[in-house]
Amino acid sequence: MLATPTATPNFKSRQVEGAESALQTIGTPVVLMALLLLFSHLQDYVSALHLPLILLTICLMTATMSGGLYRTLVESRTGRYLTALTVFFAISVVFSVWRGGSYGIFTGLWLKSYGIYIVVAALLTTMTKVVRAMWFSVIGMFWTALSALFLGRIDQGRLSTEDGRFGDPNDLAQILIIGTCLACALLCRKKTGWWGRGTMIVALCAMWVAGAKTGSRGGFIGALIVAAVLFFQSSVAGKVRMVLACLMLTFLAITLIPRGILNRYLSVLGDDSAQQELTSAESGSAESRKYLLTQSLYVTAQHPLTGVGLGMFANAEDTAAKSQGMLHGSWHETHNMYTQVSSEAGLPALFCFIAAFVYGFKNVNFVCRAAKSSQDPVIQDAGTFAFWMRLALIGLASTGFFLSVAYAPEPMILLAMTVALQRAVRVRMATAPVTALGRTQVRVASVPAALPRNVQFSSTAVTNGAMSEVAEKTPSFATNRKSRG
Repeated sequence: MLATPTATPNFKSRQVEGAESALQTIGTPVVLMALLLLFSHLQDYVSALHLPLILLTICLMTATMSGGLYRTLVESRTGRYLTALTVFFAISVVFSVWRGGSYGIFTGLWLKSYGIYIVVAALLTTMTKVVRAMWFSVIGMFWTALSALFLGRIDQGRLSTEDGRFGDPNDLAQILIIGTCLACALLCRKKTGWWGRGTMIVALCAMWVAGAKTGSRGGFIGALIVAAVLFFQSSVAGKVRMVLACLMLTFLAITLIPRGILNRYLSVLGDDSAQQELTSAESGSAESRKYLLTQSLYVTAQHPLTGVGLGMFANAEDTAAKSQGMLHGSWHETHNMYTQVSSEAGLPALFCFIAAFVYGFKNVNFVCRAAKSSQDPVIQDAGTFAFWMRLALIGLASTGFFLSVAYAPEPMILLAMTVALQRAVRVRMATAPVTALGRTQVRVASVPAALPRNVQFSSTAVTNGAMSEVAEKTPSFATNRKSRG
């Protein structure tokens, strides 16, 4: 027997949120301001004030006293692996070829990035806060793009900011790829108003132009990978729009981008004529990257457990080069964040580093699956963010093959956002009504013949072990069977 419930769950568009403590109320705007400063390049102009460090210290104290550390470091598997990674980094300092240099990188760079992960994952406890964090981050990256376009420098035709965190064109290209994905998330969000969509369109244009002018071949490869993933995951109409957009961007690139930058991109696609037009320095850059990759693998094989110490690859590469008969080494970083970790901290550290990213992908995949099976607009909204956040992770992971950014704060911020997004969706799923009742019929078991007379029973809807209010409005059924014997 089938009974169709007459009541449909009344989903509210507003996030179901618990009461905030005073510490969380104070900490949230502080962490938003810290994200804006970190992504906007503004702190480089007032570096003497140490504003990010001050703000993040306040956030860390707030996260500790409000109990967010347990949720971030114990309940989250991403947090567990990052904590284990921190332990392996500390061990590598002990066995470093130069302990003082490794200690400076561990305390001055990695612990700050690890602290940023903690405060972002601990204080962004609801969907509302995650959305605000996304807005502040994208606005910061938008400012970075404008700073590069109007106040930046051009070295050998390649654009970058004047100095600071994004003073290298490759670093700038990576952050703009991430910013493009996050801006698309806000643009595709149903609740974004017309002014918000207009702002995101302008931001995307600025990021695309600045990213194209960087001339970063690693960034170009990362952008191609993100575009390919997006193409295969899109609908037929989405594929058509992507093809039209790519044709338009190709036309603009040919007409607006300098010939030298265009040759760098065409050389990646295998254009021999473009390869021949590159300068000797540009051609030698690719060979240098291959050499550094080989040397980083060699150093990893020589020190598989503890590495040579954080930041000490250049020293180890110089020693290895001299042992191979060269006058000196190249004295460069690995230009690969994976071999950066393996050569400087060992293979166990690399395992934890990759595992943190794997669970970052699992976090957003969980949200995407939840959004597909839910009628709740809040969870569907989170699914949009998760889709584009996954593309941002793909862009970060792919461009990481060409950059030494393992200890930088940007990867940790992105991982923290995946943790916060997944937790917000889990809270929503545990507190919102069951999503399937409005459309699914509820099956009622048939009545056994031996039941006593006038036994009353009703269909119920249960979610997470709690009785739904809808069950009170569902029809009840009765049976009046005569007893036999």
